[in-house]
Amino acid sequence: MVSAIQAVRDQGMSQRAACKTFNIPRCTLQVRLSGKTDLGAKPGHPTKLSHEEEEKLVDFACNRAALGVGFGRQQFLSYAERFAKKHKKQFKRGTPSMKWWQGMRKRHQRMTLRQPEGTSAVRHQCMHTHKVAKYFSVLKQVLFDHGLQDKPRAVWNMDETGMQLDHRPGKIVAQSGSKYLHSRTSGNKEMITVVGAVNAAGGCLPPHIIVKGKTKRSLLSFQTENAPTGSTWSVSDSGWTKQGIALLWFKESFIPSIGPYRPQLLILDGHYSHNFLELIDTAVENQIHILELPAHTSNWLQPCDRTVFGPLKTAYRKACEELTTSFPGVLVSRASFCGLLKRAWNEAVTESNIISGFRACGIYPFCPDAIPTEAYLPNSLYTVATLIENEQLLDSRNVQSEPQDVTATASCDATAPAEQQSLDVDVNPAVGELKPTTADAADSYPAGSVTFDPTQFLSREPAVLEVLCAAAPPAVALNLFESTLSQQQLHCFRYCHSHGYSLDQDEAFSSWKKYLSAVESKSSGI
Repeated sequence: MVSAIQAVRDQGMSQRAACKTFNIPRCTLQVRLSGKTDLGAKPGHPTKLSHEEEEKLVDFACNRAALGVGFGRQQFLSYAERFAKKHKKQFKRGTPSMKWWQGMRKRHQRMTLRQPEGTSAVRHQCMHTHKVAKYFSVLKQVLFDHGLQDKPRAVWNMDETGMQLDHRPGKIVAQSGSKYLHSRTSGNKEMITVVGAVNAAGGCLPPHIIVKGKTKRSLLSFQTENAPTGSTWSVSDSGWTKQGIALLWFKESFIPSIGPYRPQLLILDGHYSHNFLELIDTAVENQIHILELPAHTSNWLQPCDRTVFGPLKTAYRKACEELTTSFPGVLVSRASFCGLLKRAWNEAVTESNIISGFRACGIYPFCPDAIPTEAYLPNSLYTVATLIENEQLLDSRNVQSEPQDVTATASCDATAPAEQQSLDVDVNPAVGELKPTTADAADSYPAGSVTFDPTQFLSREPAVLEVLCAAAPPAVALNLFESTLSQQQLHCFRYCHSHGYSLDQDEAFSSWKKYLSAVESKSSGI
């Protein structure tokens, strides 16, 4: 149409010749040339909103979806009604009809209805550019200082996932219009935890499987010989991981399977069951560097979560469906779980999936830009006003102006002297509470006699805090400084100090150690 109009107006071609050349009805060309119908107008009745206004509406909806607060269909129609009123326009019955909605989707193909993945608000809040930048800074230091940037077989990620015996059915072929469709499942909601470890070269360790029980007798109902080759087992009261199991896995599964090359790097999330403090001594002895991911960011930064466990669960559900459809009298149970897991593990935990996960997370090859900008967009919702109105987002120091609650990394050197082994540790508070691993760790340090919380009245700015601590007596200065630390950070400082590990590269630890030494010196009368 555009070419035909240009030929008539600019080249002097007759309307009859233009219609024949460009295969356009003459009446249609005449209407466009007369200006009665705009160029590019669609057939049918004119829309209530102009094309530019509809584009603004679609842009707004798509931007909200990227922020994690997208519109549902009814919400979109309600907003379109308010948008029209704002522009002095009115739909026939007030609210746009379903016919308008269907036409809107045809006119704007980039807009569609999608099922979003549920993500907790704290994950949106913690996915902050400064926090992630600090994590990548520490990761780069560990990789390049120890020559691991070109040794993918020495870079590991460990995580766990839960798998139910009661699988979720997939779609089935059925009569069109059927109101009631059923799919038989076991109905057993028991959760079995599978711990996996993969490296950047695409390799993986046999899974460690945790089942609900109090003794090893709980394993008798499983056909463990059908599990993936080399699988190891343990039991817990809930079927989930807990403190102690991580150390058991680290000693009996991880270290014996990673080969003789040292050092190596293990990346894990900050779940309380992965208490890296209990792993430090063993890690130091075996030259294993431990890097903890920023709190609540594993959905973007952890390779297992990005490309391994999703396909694993899909393959597991597929295997369950084939079992129940091929043998209608058989249900998914403890007896059949191991065989199903083996089939799913061999299908999903592949070299290509694992390598894709490390690449998508920017770990190997090292590339912080691999994390898309969309990952940080939801964080922009949390303005100061929003956080003040939603006090749950401020709980337990979840909100920090600086990325100080992000990373806890332990870089272990077994060659350091016994009296002062050096740990290149950047230990910072993380969201969530972590209990000390030794009973006397929290009681072996002098405490100040102050009975009020100074942080309720004083600034936490580093410069201001340093001046206040310098002017205060040693015990008060120590109490004041410790009140600004998270419980996990304080426990970590005390643990490492009691075991002779040096964290002098961490400024917070150096300051804490200085105030502690002042208190100890005063107590001893020096």
